[in-house]
Amino acid sequence: MELGALREGLECFRAVVRLSPAHAVAASNIAYLSVFDPTASPEQALRAAEDYAQTHAAPLAKRWLPHQNERSPERRLRVGYVGIFQEHATAYFLTPPLSHHDPQQFEVYGYAVNERQDATTVRLSEHLTQLRDVSSLTHAETAALIRADQIDVLVDFNMHMANSRLLAFAEKPAPVQICWLAYPGTTGLKTMDYRITDASMDPEGAAHSLYTERSLCLPGPFWCYDPLTEHPAVSEPPALKNGYVTFGSLNAFWKTNSDLFALWSRVLEAVPDSRFILYAPSAEAERLARAAFAGQGIAGPRIHCVPARTRVEYLAGYADLDVALDTLPYSGHTTTLDALWMGVPVVTMLGQTAAGRAGLSVMRAAGLPDLVTETESDFVARAQRLAQDLPALSTLRAGLRERLRSSPAMDGARFTRQFEAALRLAWQAWCSDRSHASDATERGPQ
Repeated sequence: MELGALREGLECFRAVVRLSPAHAVAASNIAYLSVFDPTASPEQALRAAEDYAQTHAAPLAKRWLPHQNERSPERRLRVGYVGIFQEHATAYFLTPPLSHHDPQQFEVYGYAVNERQDATTVRLSEHLTQLRDVSSLTHAETAALIRADQIDVLVDFNMHMANSRLLAFAEKPAPVQICWLAYPGTTGLKTMDYRITDASMDPEGAAHSLYTERSLCLPGPFWCYDPLTEHPAVSEPPALKNGYVTFGSLNAFWKTNSDLFALWSRVLEAVPDSRFILYAPSAEAERLARAAFAGQGIAGPRIHCVPARTRVEYLAGYADLDVALDTLPYSGHTTTLDALWMGVPVVTMLGQTAAGRAGLSVMRAAGLPDLVTETESDFVARAQRLAQDLPALSTLRAGLRERLRSSPAMDGARFTRQFEAALRLAWQAWCSDRSHASDATERGPQ
């Protein structure tokens, strides 16, 4: 998987499940990676999540207990967040709602499945009524703790990513359970009532049947970004001193695939003497990337690979990029916002899934719809136009951070109001016994 060979990685996990059907982690990995697999259809990704749930979550229904929470639709709610409270990509999106929740309306608990405690843990805990470390607890113990805390609305922002606590959610410890943030997909669990999305990733008419959860569609973006740092500063486009344009992608290497390398190569062919910077976590990943570019006729000297780095070093690395090129069919999410924060425009292409439309969600929120393309030819042409007008690129770069900062993509107060309205809507549905409403999509108030 780390080498971008998702199909082979998935086959390994499927072999584990065939040999050991009770292996929950392998089944969860299949559900997660199917969302990224360029050869898997959305229906296959849904089926993988449902298979996991049927085998591992459904049997826990016998542990369900009646909820004693007061059915008052407008009262102050106890909200619990379950996931990783440490230095992690999710922290850049968890900070805005935690720091802007209305304390008159919401009492906020955190349930941490951390690998360690760090400065981010401390920072996030300052916005919580209570942060409980459940890292060493079993799923059943985690569920019991949540139930004892009398949580009204439980939000999972981890889903099938590592350190999942979905089997705690399978015991239905809270009357309303919602998944959000980890990635645009489905948990497969019948006990997960809702998923948070937006109109860019799941527009009207989208196949909401691809999720076991009902969709709560925010009027604004699905997420709100906080880089948690003002450094490093935005630099000038490196082309001004290099004499050539540098494209690149600092996304996870396992989002790459043969079709993507072919598309990136078309951009390099369209812009003579251009270079490409790629994140490659190992020597073998670099070898595979260089071979993929070489197979498209792109000479080795035009490709520069960078290893894993600290966040400060990673952000500083954007000073070497003029234009970032998105990954397909799974768009960049955090990486795209990081690039914009560092003044680097990102050319993206509209995909066929929610994960593939995340680039549209980001660009609409940031006020950059012109960076969204619909075809491969348009993708190449848009990247080429950016490269051919360095004065315009310099102007765009200089103002990009402030544009992002003043946009809905970083408006924590605005996002939290919409997020809270969605939580309240879900709670009111439970209070009025509409937890099995026939409408596939609940749309929250603006």
